[in-house]
This record gives sequence, C-alpha cells and structure tokens, in this order.
Amino acid sequence: MTTPRSTKVMSEKFGISQPDTDVRALLINPAKWAEHPSYIETIVDRDVSTPLLPAFHMYMVLNDNYKAFAFSASKRVVAHNTHYAISLDHQDMTNSSEAFCGKLRCNSKGTEFAIYDDSNDPYGLKTGKPRRELGIISYKKKLLGPMQLEVVMPRVRKDGACAQFRPSQPEESMIQLYKAGRTEHMIILRGNANVAPGGVVELAQSSSSSQAGKVVFQACKRPEGDWSVKYMHPLSCFQAFNIVISLFHNPTTAGLDALPAAETRSMDAGAPAPTSSQSGVGTATGTATIPNRSPLSGVGIDLNAAKPGSIINTASLEGLSHAVYTMTVQGAKVYSGLYNGNIQVWHMDAYVNLPSGSRPEYHTLTGHTSSVYALVVTERQLISASHDKLVKIWDLNTLRCRHTLKGHNSRVRALALSGKLLFSGSNDKSIKVWNLEMVSQTQSLESHSSWIRALASERDVLTSASKDNTVKVWDLKTMKCIFTFSTGSEVYSLAVTNNTVYGGCQDHKIRVWNLNTMQKSHMLIGHEGVVRCLFIRNNTLYSGGSDCKVKVWDLKTNDCTTLFGHTSFIRAVAVDELGQTLYSGADDKKIKIWQAR
Repeated sequence: MTTPRSTKVMSEKFGISQPDTDVRALLINPAKWAEHPSYIETIVDRDVSTPLLPAFHMYMVLNDNYKAFAFSASKRVVAHNTHYAISLDHQDMTNSSEAFCGKLRCNSKGTEFAIYDDSNDPYGLKTGKPRRELGIISYKKKLLGPMQLEVVMPRVRKDGACAQFRPSQPEESMIQLYKAGRTEHMIILRGNANVAPGGVVELAQSSSSSQAGKVVFQACKRPEGDWSVKYMHPLSCFQAFNIVISLFHNPTTAGLDALPAAETRSMDAGAPAPTSSQSGVGTATGTATIPNRSPLSGVGIDLNAAKPGSIINTASLEGLSHAVYTMTVQGAKVYSGLYNGNIQVWHMDAYVNLPSGSRPEYHTLTGHTSSVYALVVTERQLISASHDKLVKIWDLNTLRCRHTLKGHNSRVRALALSGKLLFSGSNDKSIKVWNLEMVSQTQSLESHSSWIRALASERDVLTSASKDNTVKVWDLKTMKCIFTFSTGSEVYSLAVTNNTVYGGCQDHKIRVWNLNTMQKSHMLIGHEGVVRCLFIRNNTLYSGGSDCKVKVWDLKTNDCTTLFGHTSFIRAVAVDELGQTLYSGADDKKIKIWQAR
C-alpha cells in the first residue's frame, strides 16, 4: 500500500499522510471522519477450491479501472474450534506468516464472532501485553422475519482515536462487558439480513448514538458473482472484511451467496436507514430487504410460476410449545393443530413490520384433550378432528367451540368437505358423514378393514386411504364405494384434482391414480421418508415428509423443487388462496413460511 496509487486514498480516507506508513494502520485506523462522508468501496471474492476451508480476498476500489489487494482470509479448524486467519498476503494466510495481521474467531453455531489483532498472546501471559479486541459480531434469529445482525466495536472519536480493549482475563472481554451492559466505550451497529435474492445487508448506528440511523456498512452480491462491500467512519477496512466473512460463515446468511445478485442500487452515503414505514422488514436502525416489501405482504409471485431456486423461507413462527400436526389457511389467518390438542390462530396480516425481538401473538383454541390430526375451514367455521375421538366446530367470529360431534369410538385422523357435508375418518375403520346445516350424523361409510388415514374430495367424489393398503373411491350421490385401488404401500396422505388422485406413501413414493380410467397412472419419486402430507393449488403439488423436506411438484412436467429448513418430520403443508405463500409445519415445533422472490 506504499505505491503511488495509494497515497491520495490513504490521506483522504484514512488520515494517513506518509506513504511509507505501515500497512497495518489500515487494520486499526478507521475511515477518516467527515461532515459529509462517502463510502470506501471494496470488492470481496470467495475462493472455494477447497470447499470445507474457503478463502476470501478483499480489494479496495481506487477508481473505475483499478482495484488494489488489501486482505486475504483462510478458514482454520483446530481441535473443533474455527477461526479465520487474516493476512496481508494473497497466498500465505498462515498464523505464522509475517503477513498475518489478525483473526476472526466464532462459536460452534456460527452466531457469535470476535475480531482480534495479530497477537497470539490472548491475556498477555507471555509478553505482558494482552491481545487487542477490535469488535464482536452477533446474529440473532427473530421469531419472524430476517436474521438480526449486531456489531459492537470500540468507540472511535472524530480524530480517529480508538478505545482499547485488551482483556487480561475472560471476564474483561468485549463480549462479556457488552452482555453485562457496560457499553460506555463501545459503538453498536445494528441491521437485518434477509436471505432473499437481491438481499442487501446494511448496518446503521444504534439509537443511543448521536449518529443514530446513519448507515455505515453495506454489502451485497454483484452480478459478477463477487461482493460489493462499502463502509465509512467509524469502521475500518479490517472490521468491514471481518463482518463480510461472518456473513459467509453464519449458517443462515451464508445462503445469500447462493442466491441471485442484487439489482443496481444506489444510496446516499450515511443516509438514515429506512424506517419500518418505508421498508417491509427492518427498523430505524437498519434494513436488509431488497426488494422493498415484507415477506408477509401477500403481494408477490405465484408459486406455480416461480423460477427454480426462487422459493425461499422468508419467515418462521418458532418457539411453539408442541409439534405441528395439521394446518389450514383462510385469507390472512393460519390455523395450526398441535400435538397437545391446542389449535393456534395466527393473524398473519398483523406480523408485517413486526418489531425486532417481538414474539408474535396468536389465539389459542382449547377444547381437545389430545392431538389435533386434521383441520378444515369454511367461510364461517373451523372444524377439527382429534385423537380424543371428537370432531369440534368452532365459530370463526368468536373463536369459540359451537358444536362437538360424537360418533367415532377411536381417534379421528382425517376430515374432508363437500358442500354442506363433512366427512371424518377414524381408526375405528369408518367414515362418518355429517350434515353441517343440521349438525348431525347422516350415515357411516364402512368398507375399509383398518384405520382411515386420509380423506380428499372433489365435486361428487370422495377418496379414502387406509392402513389396509387401499384407496377407495366413493360416489357421493349414492354414498357407495365404486372402486378400490390396491396401493402396494400404506398411504398416509391424499390430494385430488382434475380427476386425479395423489397418495403419499410409506415407501417414500407419491402414487398417482386416474379416476377417469380407474388405473394407476405413474409415481413421483424424490422423498427419502414417509410422505406425510400433500396439498394441491393451481396445478402444483406440495408434499412434506419424514425426510424433513418440502417438495414442490409441477404437475404439468413432474419437475420437482426441494425446500430445506425443517429439522424433523414435516406433517402439514398448506398454501394461501392467492397461491403465493406456502406454510409448512413440523415436529421441530416450527411453522416455516415460503415465498417466491
């Protein structure tokens, strides 16, 4: 950095006037303070020639035609501890190199990071001078919305003087002081990282600062495949580089690099971050949402028209008390039935611009004494079926149980609607038929020799799947079984559309039957576990299984997209009426929300 190309930049942006100044000054010195600052622009690329131990390189953009190498970083794993060695050499990135200039260390989950200088004497036991801490980075997953990012760094004055953190014992480390609320010598930057195509990560000074809301860091993927990283006072180049590395390492934000690049976007240097009234997700302290709308805005791309790889997890409802066994959607409301017998009513329109750290509120319907296996919804009523042998009808206006239907003598596993008729399938091998206007049972359909696991209806046809390895077809005009398919495997879930029946099976396959010919048509193969739930909307089939995967099938081409995110059995999938938002519920006690971007 002592070549003529850098003299002007060093003076204007770093306050360094001597060309022969040690380049390590770039690590410690923040960008030069100015009344009307401009961003310092850099480019960061990732070398994945060794996928498990990636390397990163940062270049400073001096003008439109020239960029100069600044730093490299390489991942190191020692005794299960991970850190990144930062170097001034493009190739030699070892801790023992003369070019070694610092370290980024992270916890096992990739959610907390500490930035250090080049000393290998953490608490000064060898040299009497403890290692210097240059910042901490933390990631916090909100219950709903994007990942929250927080950077804590030593306080910096306008003249560039920095607070010194050199702990002589663990209790004096920056992260321990910060957790204890001792932040008088610290600057806190906050922002959000929404993992979506075109996602931009921005950090702004916190509300406790005189520069509250001022955006001082911005990073986004470029069409060329590398990353544009911009920063200004009080950050240093070294700190900015470490923040970017942490983005690549965190399990959630790492997904940004696999998504399409951001569109060209300009922002006035130091402009306040958009407030929640300007941005779909974020707070006045930072935002990371591009395009500028909420993940739950309900205005988006139809899932059946989504390009491959463009359906992403935009939000999650986490911290539920029990596993999610079933779901249904009506308008802006999502109804989830839980293992413990409760039903939760989520008002999704109330979660737009949910403040950081907030826990979404929901109504809880209590009445069942055991697991809720099935839910269906009409214009005015929610209907639930449970392990407690009961079917309950809930008023959507008052959210109170209006009727309890008794008739089964074992757990009720499945429900289906056809006009004013309700069908319930049970472990007692029967299908009960209920008139919703009269709120009474009209008859019982009995033909299966074992449990009824699933029901699905279309027009005047009802299909039922049983543990007896059959799917039966019922004519609803005569209430007679008109055909029986031998399935070859136990069917756990059913969906029907356009006279075609889809069955999710125990042997991991989705079998397809044609009701016009009463013949088996074909199979959809892709799951690696029991296919526990199916849902059809707009010629698209959605499936969830014991392999923790959600699959999206184009029924015209049978092409499949796989969605990852759950960590246990997926038991429920549902799509809103617009066909733009997919919900999945699982044994991991989470409801994940998926949209196309």
